[in-house]
Amino acid sequence: NTLNSADANYAAILPVTVTVTIADDDSPCVCITPINVTVGEGGATGSYQMRLTTQPTAAVTVTLVLTDGQITTDVGELVFTPLTWSAMQTVTVTAVNDVVAEGGMQRLIAHAVTSADPDYDVIDDRTVTVNIVDNDTAGVVVNPTTGLTTTEAGGSATFTVVLTSEPTAAVTVTLASNDTSEGTVSPTQMV
Repeated sequence: NTLNSADANYAAILPVTVTVTIADDDSPCVCITPINVTVGEGGATGSYQMRLTTQPTAAVTVTLVLTDGQITTDVGELVFTPLTWSAMQTVTVTAVNDVVAEGGMQRLIAHAVTSADPDYDVIDDRTVTVNIVDNDTAGVVVNPTTGLTTTEAGGSATFTVVLTSEPTAAVTVTLASNDTSEGTVSPTQMV
């Protein structure tokens, strides 16, 4: 500090030292945005991005932890260095296109953070919620449903029965004639 003045009273004053303490309000954190994504089986993918909020002293590894086989990601881990800490990195999420009618569901992606930087090595796991839109529906298709012709002299007609999705338990389809004096169905049950 210096004090300059043509006024002799001020020119003789010695500089005053002022001590200032700066409170660092930057907290180390893995910033994830958005924390909810929607994906569709056999269709739309979703994505989210992450970066660090402060410069680390060592590389920070964020490992993605998936809860089951309903979703996949294009990367298994992201690494942030002291040079790349503020650059957004993208994770793309895809729903596994199965043939089971499960309805809409949610899955979580956890993010385990490890680093030699003690400020980042203690960060709690962050999660992203993935909303999955199912493209399968439970149902039974009978084909054909009209135009079947047979004879009373022992003729037969054939039709097929197919489930529209893979069941999670056994499905029994019971078949019956609405007039057994005119015709019967064989077999009477399909599992």
